[in-house]
Amino acid sequence: CLWWVLPTCTCPASMAILKESLLARDGHDAQSVDDRDAGRRKAIEELQEKLDASDVTGALTAAVRLQTLSDDWDAVLDQERIRSLIARAEDVEAAARAEGDWLQVQEILFRLRTLHEDTSRKAIHSAYDEQLEEVNRRIGLLARYAPRALYELRARNMARLEPETEFPEFNEAFAEDWKEALNGISERMVRASLRTAASEHVSNCGWKPLLEGGLEAVEIFSTTDQLVENFDGLADSDKVAAWRALVLEERARLEEKPGAEVSRQEYHQIMRALIEGNRETIDIPVEILLREFAEGATYRLEDVYEDQYTQVIWPEQLRRFQQQVQGDFVGVGVMIRHDDKREIMIVNPLEGSPASRGGVEENDRIIAVNGIPTTGWSLTRAVSEITGPKGEEVLLTLRRDEVEEPIEVPLVRDRIKIRSVNGWYKKSLDDEGTPAW
Repeated sequence: CLWWVLPTCTCPASMAILKESLLARDGHDAQSVDDRDAGRRKAIEELQEKLDASDVTGALTAAVRLQTLSDDWDAVLDQERIRSLIARAEDVEAAARAEGDWLQVQEILFRLRTLHEDTSRKAIHSAYDEQLEEVNRRIGLLARYAPRALYELRARNMARLEPETEFPEFNEAFAEDWKEALNGISERMVRASLRTAASEHVSNCGWKPLLEGGLEAVEIFSTTDQLVENFDGLADSDKVAAWRALVLEERARLEEKPGAEVSRQEYHQIMRALIEGNRETIDIPVEILLREFAEGATYRLEDVYEDQYTQVIWPEQLRRFQQQVQGDFVGVGVMIRHDDKREIMIVNPLEGSPASRGGVEENDRIIAVNGIPTTGWSLTRAVSEITGPKGEEVLLTLRRDEVEEPIEVPLVRDRIKIRSVNGWYKKSLDDEGTPAW
């Protein structure tokens, strides 16, 4: 038996300080309890307001807030108002899914998953998580191949969430981007990539999960209705049904085989069947079939083995990927992206780069390169035009907010070094404005 003997102190001043500290602690605890009670009451009020306004996503957000302020998260899920809300949300989600309103489906599933996270309802949380991942993949397909459809969903979502906000019109320059993503893709490339994943992946997974993931992906593609925007074969229900029957047949045949017996020959057989079946049914470009099959294969590694890092680097991504990995290229030192109007926007000029020294600013729009308008340019083309041999000049024409006239900035290309770590602090700048750390 251990006895702890506490030192005693009879100093009146020390006792007064201790007593004051204990009272302050008790006061803080009481205040914290009062704040949480007030927060719960406010969340309940907001939940009811959102339900009265038929705003299910807003009500789910309030429910998550209520749960966060509660001591027992499972008990919140058992409340009648929350059970009723979940049932109503599932009905709205099912209706949105039937309409192909994937952004609303995504919002609802995300909140339903969050409500069940870190509770004892692990199976329910897992089911919502799987559904959400499938929806995210469909939205990714729209972003890649059906920009108009995704624009319409975004406009619809904005009207639902922020009806007072004006949404920009669709820029037709987006419409043909999906073709660029297919440049240089071949069956040989896909085969070599998957062979590497099958034989050299840290999990020693072999071919079976890769082929399962590839077949799943091409089925998801064929059942995402909005892709008909660019692929007429998906509008024919009989052709889609025939294609799905072929894919399901290959999936069933693959499922019966032990993983150790699935080899590269199985890949060849499946790919032959898919290419021939595609030609006879939905007839999408074979490059899309190859790309989506490979994307699904590597996605399966993430899904099964929690590998977020293995992926295929496609030809149109290769140059930017190499720059990121090597951290060394010749250019003017700007990071760029598309804004909502499809304009080339400066995210930021890199410190010490020609762009930074030349006065290029964050959020500038590049409206021309060497006098050539950038309207409709992809990011890949913008990178190709801006970068070039070291020492040569490139002229950027910029549009800047609150500046009426375009700004012309001549820049001399230089070697750009992207450092993941610079140092503890900046000591000085050299004659060219490059910082020493």
